[in-house]
Amino acid sequence: MKIGSKLILSFNETKRHFKYLESLYIKRCCSDNNCEDMMTIVLSEDFNNSISHKKLIIKFTGIQKVKLNGMGSVAALNINIFDLTDSQMEDVKYKINEDEENIFSFYCKSFSFSIKDE
Repeated sequence: MKIGSKLILSFNETKRHFKYLESLYIKRCCSDNNCEDMMTIVLSEDFNNSISHKKLIIKFTGIQKVKLNGMGSVAALNINIFDLTDSQMEDVKYKINEDEENIFSFYCKSFSFSIKDE
């Protein structure tokens, strides 16, 4: 099994407990002649953090072709990550989309995630 596939499986196991969007932000980091866009998504276990203070922090690097839609009254998110390492897309290894409310989709070259207890 590919490393990317193992990472996706681990993410899928973890994300089941974190569905509520707390924040989503995009940042551009530049050095010399190179710029890279990154996205961070923070999810919580419950809607208003009254039960748990744990957060799932997901960081995506080298994001491309970002599509954001209106968020309205979003209740819960379902983030999916697809391994595209076998595709011919330059600097793209993953496709990410949110399919519950169709809030966002994009491509990236890497991602990581961690749980933080606040």
